[in-house]
Amino acid sequence: MKNLFLFCFVIASMTVFGQNLVPNPSFEEYIDCPFTTAEFELQVVDWFSWSYSPDYFNSCSNDIDGFAGVPDNAWGSQEPLLGSAYAGVYNYVDNLENGREFIATQLISALEIGETYSVIFHISLFDGGPKLDFLCATNHMGLRFFKNPDFSMDQPLIPDNFAHIESLDIIEETEEWVAIQGTFTADDDYNWLCIGNFYSDENTEVLPLNNMGNCWSIYYVDNVCVASETQDCDELLNVQNPSFQKSHNVYPNPVIDKIEIEDSESLISSIKVINLEGKCVLELDPSRKALHQVDLSSLECGFYFLFIQTEISNSTIKILKL
Repeated sequence: MKNLFLFCFVIASMTVFGQNLVPNPSFEEYIDCPFTTAEFELQVVDWFSWSYSPDYFNSCSNDIDGFAGVPDNAWGSQEPLLGSAYAGVYNYVDNLENGREFIATQLISALEIGETYSVIFHISLFDGGPKLDFLCATNHMGLRFFKNPDFSMDQPLIPDNFAHIESLDIIEETEEWVAIQGTFTADDDYNWLCIGNFYSDENTEVLPLNNMGNCWSIYYVDNVCVASETQDCDELLNVQNPSFQKSHNVYPNPVIDKIEIEDSESLISSIKVINLEGKCVLELDPSRKALHQVDLSSLECGFYFLFIQTEISNSTIKILKL
């Protein structure tokens, strides 16, 4: 079965729809389930570390009693914005000069010089968890484009006080996801992006949120999008306050052809199937029934998201098409 999953990942990754230029934008595709922190470089498909050891959190870790679960993990508790995974990076460490973690990926296609792009990614401050005495918040979480870079864990990126898209404000939010977004007109044919704090310690504002004087600023990162049109990021990435309702019964999952969606509390008014690149590949109007069957036989194998709208809520459920 594991080989079949890997085959599905290969097929899915070969399909490019030309919308979101960021591969694996919500870190759902992985090699093996993470057990502990610092496994981002090892496990996340198409993403890399450019300094130290970023973290990867996935709900699959819950099943193996690991420390990299979702929502509960080594740094606290947080639901993903969508799906079942997200990343984690150090933004500032008080006992490590310019200590930073950067996550990077090669774009599906290079930016076109003179073209204006919509850029968005989401962050949430860790809530302290077992490290509450170290909790602090900082500013300058940002995104930067690069052309043919040669950074790696062995040749790390050094903060040089510049980012293309960033938050000048200190982000203290630990419960909701905060969208860092803007537009960028390409002045070069950049083919990589990187996320982290690109500013040195002396140029980073620090807000201690504990009484011990310690400071670890760790941010979760989820759902990254770079696209020519803002609406190209809407379906998968620019989601505000998603609902994680338990009233939906979706079966079978994994699915070969047809899947049943049942809502025990309200009538289903809309169903969308979204691929990992953020494109709506199937949209249905179930005529406000509590039970609906969706035919997925025409879709390539791989992971998808079901957006289910009812009279009282919107929910997102990840499914695997075999």
